[in-house]
Amino acid sequence: MKKLLLTMIMVSAGTCYLVAQNRQSQPISIVKERLNVTSHYGLSPAQTIVGGTEAPVNKFNPIVSSQPSQTSKSSAAQVIIGNSTYDLQSNGSVQNRIYKNNGTVGACWTFSTDLGGSYPDRGAGYNYFDGTNWGSFPTARIETDRRGWPSLVKLANGGEALVSHQSVTVSTAINLNATAGGANWTQTLIPTFPNGETTLWVRTAAGGANGNSVHMIDISYPTGNGGALVNGLDGCLNYSRSQDGGQTWDIVRAIPPGVNDLEYNGFRADGYAIDASGSTVVFTSGNITDDWALWKSTDNGSTWTRSVIMDFPFTKYDDATMITDIDFDGIADTLLTTDGSYAIVLDNNGMAHVFAGAMLILDEVPNDPLGLFLSTDGLMYWNEGMGSNPPVVIATAPDRDGDGVASAFAADLGGRYGNDGICSMPAAGVDANNNLFVTYCALMELTDSGNPSPNAFSYRNVWVQGSADGGATWSTPINVSDSDFDEAVFNATAKNVDGCVSMFWQQDGSPGHSVPPNGEHPIGQSDMVYDCIDVTTILGPQSVNEVLTQGLTISIYPNPASEFVSLKYDITEAVELTIEVRNYMGQLVDSYAQKALNTGVYNLDINLSTYAAGMYTVNTVIGNKVYSNKFVKK
Repeated sequence: MKKLLLTMIMVSAGTCYLVAQNRQSQPISIVKERLNVTSHYGLSPAQTIVGGTEAPVNKFNPIVSSQPSQTSKSSAAQVIIGNSTYDLQSNGSVQNRIYKNNGTVGACWTFSTDLGGSYPDRGAGYNYFDGTNWGSFPTARIETDRRGWPSLVKLANGGEALVSHQSVTVSTAINLNATAGGANWTQTLIPTFPNGETTLWVRTAAGGANGNSVHMIDISYPTGNGGALVNGLDGCLNYSRSQDGGQTWDIVRAIPPGVNDLEYNGFRADGYAIDASGSTVVFTSGNITDDWALWKSTDNGSTWTRSVIMDFPFTKYDDATMITDIDFDGIADTLLTTDGSYAIVLDNNGMAHVFAGAMLILDEVPNDPLGLFLSTDGLMYWNEGMGSNPPVVIATAPDRDGDGVASAFAADLGGRYGNDGICSMPAAGVDANNNLFVTYCALMELTDSGNPSPNAFSYRNVWVQGSADGGATWSTPINVSDSDFDEAVFNATAKNVDGCVSMFWQQDGSPGHSVPPNGEHPIGQSDMVYDCIDVTTILGPQSVNEVLTQGLTISIYPNPASEFVSLKYDITEAVELTIEVRNYMGQLVDSYAQKALNTGVYNLDINLSTYAAGMYTVNTVIGNKVYSNKFVKK
């Protein structure tokens, strides 16, 4: 271990920030050389995603990182609004399943009461808050036949539209409710592709000049589900529009620009998200081996432009013939990509803000399954104002044991939902003041279901954080579900935020899902838990006195850096320090130690000449506390 050589200076230079609030977003860089992965969770092969009879093909994975002290909160507003025995709510992104309008709230989810595993009564569970009370728990689905994956929107005409899929032989359907909160739903089928192909995994948003346009995206049935190629794609992403509240459809199964078999093999299940406001409509899509892209229309869906958020370095990647070698040295490289779980929201200026879970992949041998690191940790964020700049990491799983990395998980990490990393399942909203909010699910250190391997899992909790400056900085995350003994997943968040962020999630006592054939625990009942977290609780800064009593403030400059980076410590109490520098995989790069430092301001300069380009975490260890900061080597 190196001796810590800190130079004391008499006057503090630059701008210090408090380590526990307003954490600056940091850029992500794809690693251009092979990394020796040391995580004890290792590589996991690609695995089929299963959703009852809907089983697409896809895969999984860790960046181990840490965050400064996070505030835990269990709100008194929490209430159970329904339940379901069908507990796989999505294979990736969660639909728009909750809205808020003038104090009322509507919510839906995939519902069943069946304990046998065939779920003959499966469909949309629905509940409504009239401003005072929630309705009774639903006991039957809304639809007239067996369906799943509902997406719910509120229309300006006072009604609601709920869209859900059926099977390879029956089209997706829309259920219309003339009065929000009422029980008079009317079901009609939505047109198929011209050759009759049907679709799965729908997403909807409401917009238009009069607020009665329904915008819809979904994909054609993949061949693995009994479907056929459409437009040369095995799972063809498409767009449809109704301008009269879902009564008729004037755009039917249109193919957005760039959706073709020159760019894609197909689109993954639930690997997309949509939002609309007025005449602006946006959606995002991606996959672990595809570009993360944004589509935008400013004429209510009539025309579209496509832009790439995060370019995957291969086109139409084929793990049967290719390896992840991006520098052509014959050695596979570890690549950073997305995990297939996305969220998108339009702010009040019509700018799109997009979120995705991070994923690391490595494919070393042709014909072997693509390898993914199951403990990849990072919630990525990008907005249109960032242009060609890469996404940034704004959240990671909490470091609860204070060792500088989130890694103290159960033997088999966490239950598997699609291909999510350990910080994923984002959902987002915006308020009238243009404050942004994002909720997500993070795997919790020091939790364990107690099940024997291969199902010895840690639990996930729901978190929320916000930004008052358009995404430049983000507040300290708040643990909303806040339980070491409950699995909280599939959080859905209302796009429209008023005085509080409305959300609900699925919660039960067993990590993972139970849906056959890949269920990880017996079938039982899961609860749908609603909460609304006050925006001032989310955005309000932590008091300066609380931070200063911890003994120091820390700043890093320049950031990004190329030749060296300087750490500045403003110490208000005599301390003993250990400083660790870790790469984005959590591997130790450098360490320094100093046994006794008196109060004052100190500098430590780190030479970056041997550092590879990318993001690094600086963990400052004082006793059993760890303070984490990040910098980027250009």
